[in-house]
Amino acid sequence: MPNPFSEYATIHFELNKATNLMINVYNSNGKRVTTLINTFKQEGMHQMFWNTSQIAPGIYFIEFLSGQASRESVTVVKF
Repeated sequence: MPNPFSEYATIHFELNKATNLMINVYNSNGKRVTTLINTFKQEGMHQMFWNTSQIAPGIYFIEFLSGQASRESVTVVKF
């Protein structure tokens, strides 16, 4: 189920272990819009804010890539 947002999106995630993490955002055509982070993160709960004022309303996919080639994704909708 998509997660709606407008000007800002708050992204919460938990890491089971410390790892390199890249978070990418793609539009509905599969084009990467931005890379939110590409850095080493410690184990535990994390929160980040994404200023979406520069992107058009629509459906976006947030991809989480960890150092172990693990991949998770979330669908979000900007209105």
